[in-house]
Amino acid sequence: MKDRQLDQFRSVFVRVAKRIYEEKLTSGSGGQISMKIPDTDWIMIKPTGFSLGYLRPSDIAIIDSDGKKVGGKHQPSSEVPFHVALYKARPDIAAVVHTHSRYATAFGIAGKDLLSIWNEGSIARGVPVARYCTGGTNELAKVIVETMGDKYAVILQNHGVVTVGASLESAYQTALDVEWLAQMQFVATLVGEPKQLEHSEIEQLVRDFGGNAAVQPDKAH
Repeated sequence: MKDRQLDQFRSVFVRVAKRIYEEKLTSGSGGQISMKIPDTDWIMIKPTGFSLGYLRPSDIAIIDSDGKKVGGKHQPSSEVPFHVALYKARPDIAAVVHTHSRYATAFGIAGKDLLSIWNEGSIARGVPVARYCTGGTNELAKVIVETMGDKYAVILQNHGVVTVGASLESAYQTALDVEWLAQMQFVATLVGEPKQLEHSEIEQLVRDFGGNAAVQPDKAH
C-alpha cells in the first residue's frame, strides 16, 4: 500500500477518534479504536496511554492479524487481544470501538442487559453484558467474542462497551446508539416497565440493518 493511501486512512482514524472523545463516550486515555487496513492483514489501533481526543496521525500503532506490532513509534493498546480476536471471529467487520460511556457502563456495573426496545438495527436485539474479566487478557477476548456472537455490541461488566462494524463510522455510530439505548432504558424503568419490540419487528430491523452494515471500510474524503 502506498504511503499516501495509508495517510488517508490515518486521517479517517483520527477524525473518528476525536468525535468519540467529543461525544464524551470516553475520557482521559480510556477506550480504544481499531480499523482494518483494506487489502492488507494490518490493523490500525490506538497506542497505549493516548487520549482519543488528542491523537495525531503519527501516533497510531499498526499491528498484524496476530497482534504483532508492525508499524508506528508507540506501543499498541493493551487490549490488542480482544480486537484481534473479534476480527478473526467476525470476517464481516472492519472496525472495533471500545468506549466507557456513562449510562451503558452503569448497566454493566449493575449487570443488566440492554433490552430490545429501540428501532436501530445494530442494537435491535439488545446488548448483552459479558462477565467480568481482567483487561488485556485472552480470557477477556474469548468472553467478548462469545457474548457478542453475531451482534454488533456488548457491554463489559465493570468496564465499558465494545462495538463492531463494517467501517469505523458504523462501529462509532453503534457506540452512540448503545449509549442512547442505555439512557432510554434507564428513563423508561423510572416511568414503568420497558416494553420490548415484537420478535418479528426485531428480525425485520436486523435484516434492514444488514444491508447498511455491509458498507466498505471508511475512506478519506
